[in-house]
Amino acid sequence: MVRREAIMQPEPQNPAGAPQPPHQQQAYPQQPYASQQPYAPQPPYAPQQHPRQGFPPYQQPGTGQPSSAGQPPGPGQQPYLPGAGQPHYQQAASSAAAMSAKARHGQRNMVFGGLWLGGGLLITIITLSSGSPVFIVAWGAILGGLIQFIAGAREYSKNKG
Repeated sequence: MVRREAIMQPEPQNPAGAPQPPHQQQAYPQQPYASQQPYAPQPPYAPQQHPRQGFPPYQQPGTGQPSSAGQPPGPGQQPYLPGAGQPHYQQAASSAAAMSAKARHGQRNMVFGGLWLGGGLLITIITLSSGSPVFIVAWGAILGGLIQFIAGAREYSKNKG
């Protein structure tokens, strides 16, 4: 029979600087609610006064000088005309290039609308003829394709020129 005292080993000593278990730690060296030092007053903000590198210093315009805004053009200057040298926006919209681009866009809408319509009808016909009790009516593809086809046909007929 072995005695209990012989089995127990002595606790190892902590080396210097190693943390101690909580039950062996000493109390705080300070009082927890000790008064703190007051904040030191800060000097007022003073922005640094230095010119920007590589740029002339900014100068405000004189107050007694008239501005050129709202004044008629000087001698030898042409008056500003909005859209001068460019066609009016309605003229640009009705030009031959714009009309042919709109006609091509209408043709493209007709093609894609027809593809959606045909695909929706094809899916519906295949599932109806399969003999299955469940079938799919692709009404979203059919209706969306029909609307896109009609819109493309209207755009093409209006702009085919």
